[in-house]
Parts: sequence; structure tokens; C-alpha cells
Amino acid sequence: MRARDSIGSVRRYNPCMNVTVATNVPRPLGKVRDTWGVDHVIPIADADIIESPQVAYGRQWWTRALYLSKSPYSCTMQLDGDRTVCVDLSQVFQLLQYYDFLGVSAGILPAFDNGLMAWAKRPNIDALWER
Repeated sequence: MRARDSIGSVRRYNPCMNVTVATNVPRPLGKVRDTWGVDHVIPIADADIIESPQVAYGRQWWTRALYLSKSPYSCTMQLDGDRTVCVDLSQVFQLLQYYDFLGVSAGILPAFDNGLMAWAKRPNIDALWER
């Protein structure tokens, strides 16, 4: 699955939701939404692609933590580019009235899967991203 397919699934069930992509993949300038199906692009600087020898595919995890704080929204849902959305996601944002951070558990074990996270921009969450 490509990120473009994931964005299409978000748009199908959540047509009014703003979509922002953080990426280091170059793309043509101009009408971002018409070209990529997104409202905003946060460019990731090559210097910010942080390698981690301890973790397979480590650079994406460290770089992700660095860029999560750059969300322009008061409430943000982060979705991996290989995920498919099959429902209206507005209830997730309603839950953020009561919780600072939401994550999902995938698979049999109750383990955190960071393929989908949601958070409200609040001082304690800003501190989390900073750490």
C-alpha cells in the first residue's frame, strides 16, 4: 500500500478532515491538495533523518518523534502511510476532550502500535514530544 492510497481512504470516510503529510520525498510545488490529496506538507530535512543502529528501520522512529510536535493542529491523529481507514474518525477527536493521548493495540498482545496515534496539543504532550 502506498501513502496515496492511505490518504484516499481517509478522504473517502472523512472528506472534511485536514490531511498533513510529513515527508522527505520531493514533490512538485503548486496545488498540494490536487496533486497529493493533502492540505499541508511538512518537509523533513535530510539532516533530521536520524539513524538508530539499535533498531531496525530506526530512522523513521526517531525522525517521527522529532516531527510529531510540528503538527499545526490543536488535535492531531497520526496515521502510518500503510494504513487503511474504513470509518468516520470524528469520534477519535471527541475522545481527545477527555484524554491527552490515544493509541491502539494491534494483534493478540496488548502492545502499543504507533501506526495510529492521536493527541491534543497540551503542555504535557508538548513536553513528551520535546523529550
